[in-house]
Amino acid sequence: MTKEDVLKNISEYDIFRFYLGKDFKLGVGMLSPFRKEKHASFNIFINDKGKMLFKDFGYSEGYGNVGDCFEFVKRLYNVDFNDAVKIIVSDFGLTKDKYERKISARFDIFVKNQQPKEKQKPIDFEVYYHDKTTSKEILNKLFFDMSLSLCEPYISKIVDEEYISTASCVMFTSRNGNSIDLKHSFGNPIIVYHYNNNKVRFYRPGALKKSMKHFGNIPGNEFFMQSNIDNVNKIDYLIITGGQKDALTLNILMPESIATCSGSESSEISYDYINSMYISGKITNDQVFVFYDNDKVGLKHSKKISKMIGCKYVDFELFINNLINCIVSLNQDNELTANTIDIIKDSKKSKDISDIMKNAVVPFAYATGCNEIIRNMIVSSIIKSLKSEKDDN
Repeated sequence: MTKEDVLKNISEYDIFRFYLGKDFKLGVGMLSPFRKEKHASFNIFINDKGKMLFKDFGYSEGYGNVGDCFEFVKRLYNVDFNDAVKIIVSDFGLTKDKYERKISARFDIFVKNQQPKEKQKPIDFEVYYHDKTTSKEILNKLFFDMSLSLCEPYISKIVDEEYISTASCVMFTSRNGNSIDLKHSFGNPIIVYHYNNNKVRFYRPGALKKSMKHFGNIPGNEFFMQSNIDNVNKIDYLIITGGQKDALTLNILMPESIATCSGSESSEISYDYINSMYISGKITNDQVFVFYDNDKVGLKHSKKISKMIGCKYVDFELFINNLINCIVSLNQDNELTANTIDIIKDSKKSKDISDIMKNAVVPFAYATGCNEIIRNMIVSSIIKSLKSEKDDN
């Protein structure tokens, strides 16, 4: 079996994880499995071509301190490339032949083959949902306050498709053992974002306690509206953003693309899922980018995630400038244009994607009747603002 045959059946991530014996975070340092050490000198990352590689700073440049998952197994067991492939094929059950191997005396650590330990058990929620008509009324009122009332058809669509809904009551037992009973009220609705596998994330805009504003039981690497992504054959652009509101507001004006997010900006991103879309031909590396808010957390994680999955990220400041230039180029010299530009320039608002979209761009698009032009304008502004790790150096 060839290297290519192996990767058709199992991912690079799974090979690394199996022989490391644990889950790992891309781009984060860890102790090298090749020797005893007190300080992390080893990490796994994605290169510019979307290839998953390890880097071990304990090796000299001459020997080669970078390699793929096959090179990793080769060095781990001190075998040649062909035997490394046979080991992987045997361990993953891709053949009936079993390969006996030994850890070389050169390595001090035996890496146990084990499945990653189960993470902390998620909380189970008892949710009493409103009917769809009530959900639409509540969401339209919420989005009316967000200056998105003209997006009623879109809200109706995502409620019907069960990506979002509202609840009259949510009850659960916290990890501290406290019984929580949250009820819907006029000033504090309970918004429910639905993920795959019956997982949910709740948003209570009127909650006074931060811990009760955003919470849920979604796994860190799950994507919002993932089934929507799975059900289309081709995507113009896949935009990975920081939160559900950001995803929704971007999707309103970019219907040929899909904006998605995990639980929050600091959540894990599923490399395997992104890689499966590369393999299927649904998207290419150039069609995926990260678009997070312009704050400390957003900047940190936009660079981290883009490096991890080998794509580019949106330079927020550059996006703002490009967006303003596009609006000016429409030559609509009136109060609406001036007010829209002022809102975008406002430093307090320009840090947040959903603020710019809901307070400036979406109202401007509908007020001017230039929906299609504004859509192209948004895409153009984003594409012109893309950067990679190389651009930062």
